[in-house]
Amino acid sequence: DPMDRALSDQLRQLHASTVARLGIKRLGSGRYLIDARPVSFRSGRGSGAEILVFEDEVRGDGTGQGANLAFYISQAANVSASLRGHSPGVSAVGRIPQDMRLTFRSAGGSPLEGENFVPSEDARRESMRKAVEEAGLRRVAAEALERLLAAADFSSQPHVPMSPRAFGAAAWVSL
Repeated sequence: DPMDRALSDQLRQLHASTVARLGIKRLGSGRYLIDARPVSFRSGRGSGAEILVFEDEVRGDGTGQGANLAFYISQAANVSASLRGHSPGVSAVGRIPQDMRLTFRSAGGSPLEGENFVPSEDARRESMRKAVEEAGLRRVAAEALERLLAAADFSSQPHVPMSPRAFGAAAWVSL
């Protein structure tokens, strides 16, 4: 199938882990699931026509504007990487799934006295100090978790979900 060949040509230009994250499945002739989005491929018009990709859920009647296959695959890979925290510049905390991030319990509600409540300068300073300290602990915990996961060999043993909340903050900081 020419559509399959065109898709294969584009995927060969990507890293294997990127292709795996896209989770591409063939649904039928010219129909695929790319990063959980059903899409249809069609040939453009004219000689040397390019393959155009249409997201079925966006405009299911086929009258929408298609994207060039190479561009679509590149964009899908970039979006997938960004959503999974694999883009350049993403912080260590951003690379950790949200359910595995270190969280802190609030020490109780603030005594707000309606809309006109203005916290004292000392209260603001203390809140900011606490936020900076917690952000630092989250970063250290995320980096430690990344090292731990990188060192673990999940191919030879079943994966057991871990949560930073299962350990104290001090345990994560010491890793």
